[in-house]
Amino acid sequence: PRSGAVYVSNTEARNDLRFEGPGRFAGTTLQGHLAEARITVLSDGKVVPRHLNPHLDYDRRPALAALRGRSLATPLDMVVSADGSTLYVAAFGSGKVGVLPTASLADGHLDPAALSTAYLNVSGGGPSGLALDEPRGRLYVSTRFDNGVSVIDLGSRRERQHLQLSNP
Repeated sequence: PRSGAVYVSNTEARNDLRFEGPGRFAGTTLQGHLAEARITVLSDGKVVPRHLNPHLDYDRRPALAALRGRSLATPLDMVVSADGSTLYVAAFGSGKVGVLPTASLADGHLDPAALSTAYLNVSGGGPSGLALDEPRGRLYVSTRFDNGVSVIDLGSRRERQHLQLSNP
């Protein structure tokens, strides 16, 4: 992007806590907050991780169902618009593509309630790869669960076509 920023999709696992048991070993037991989906911004010599789901209350189990639509899980491939203003991220675990203003990533003001209205849903499941064709207003999304490609019209923000590829 024009800003010179580099974006890295990642997760932060909470390996400092045990995953099961009554909490006697380390004084606590990990429940519900196993990992965080993140985009890390590398810019101006700084490394700044941004949690993609700051709206989640990890102390509430189970989480509210309404929060699922606002959440992005397992971020993988990303593409940035030519003007550097928008980052598209394939959210493998949530079956959609996040559409994030790079300014929000830079300043840390991600508001999933507002941003999730622009997320792109894809059929096929497991979005893992992205190719942006801005002149044609298209985003091509590789869907791993069915070995397909979804064609998203960026103007209407809808899937125009879904093609399954042969799988020998």
